[in-house]
Amino acid sequence: MKLPYLVSFVAIATCSALACGSDDDSNGKPGGKDAGADSKTDSTATGGTSGDAATGGAGAGGTAGSGGTAGDAASDACVDCPTGWHFGYVLSEMKVPTSSPEADQLSLDLDGDGNVDNQFGKVLATLMGQGFDIQGSNDEAIARGHTLTLFDFQAPSFTSASGAALTMKIGANPNPAACTDPNDLATCGKHLAGTATFDIAPSSPTDRVVQGPIDTSVFKGGPGNLFIQLAIAGTTPIKLDLVGARVEAKNPSATGLDEVILAGGILKTEIDTAFLPDFATQLQAAVTQDCPGTAGACGCASDSTGKTILSLFDADNDCVVTVAELKSDSLMNALLAPDIKIDGADALSFGVKLSAVQAKFPGIDP
Repeated sequence: MKLPYLVSFVAIATCSALACGSDDDSNGKPGGKDAGADSKTDSTATGGTSGDAATGGAGAGGTAGSGGTAGDAASDACVDCPTGWHFGYVLSEMKVPTSSPEADQLSLDLDGDGNVDNQFGKVLATLMGQGFDIQGSNDEAIARGHTLTLFDFQAPSFTSASGAALTMKIGANPNPAACTDPNDLATCGKHLAGTATFDIAPSSPTDRVVQGPIDTSVFKGGPGNLFIQLAIAGTTPIKLDLVGARVEAKNPSATGLDEVILAGGILKTEIDTAFLPDFATQLQAAVTQDCPGTAGACGCASDSTGKTILSLFDADNDCVVTVAELKSDSLMNALLAPDIKIDGADALSFGVKLSAVQAKFPGIDP
């Protein structure tokens, strides 16, 4: 796929952070007020509309809009705004830390102190040491299409650019379907061949984006707001919002993103209101499957995940794990203690390594 030299598609979600003028639509296509759009579509374009100081300006070869000022053209020409075509990908693999040293490898410096941060990655490594197959849960969730994370990467070049952007969305309705036979995991992953199409889920956020430069084939974006879909005690992912998020992607290409470190902070309020309730639900689902008994005699299968869960978190021995028990558990409190500050707020650092294959969905260029 050839990259355009003269036409730039400046997305409103990314340029707004740099005060670039745009009335792009929700897919990042230029609107009628953009100088770039005017020059592309109409040599007699009139630029911005009356009174629109942020987006007015002159199209190339056209005349200044009635509301445009000299400052409008300067903002539309912002040199660091993301430009270029939109390339689409779907998450195909997520590497979760299995040890404290590996958590450090799969991390970035989130608070600017010169040290990498990944406390939540160490939490996951600790849970895996207790018998949780978190890597296996995420592998299966991705293969079955339970985790459908889409990436829109906008860039004029994969080797060097002053402005590029990575936007995350939640996908839906993969075509082909993820599994030929949903009862047979071996038939799953059909949507990860690099040719699948997706819809954008109605629940997908619209403003999860980081932007930054590409230098020697490495994109470094952020800080910004992103999210992660993470399966821990089952194949239903927990969605967690990441603040102060950063991305480092090595050697991106039109066909895939193979070496991506995605990191960010999880606010304490997100841990309390999103992670712990969903985690308790996942834990209890495993208990229900492995431990059919009642209070005092839970009847867990030997060496089962459910038995491990109850031994760790069921403080009152009633065969049920509650949010209150997780919040009062000394191990969880120690593991989930915030370790960084993002814009003055307490947060838990997190990082993983991702890979993604080519995909098509609304907003992606041909």
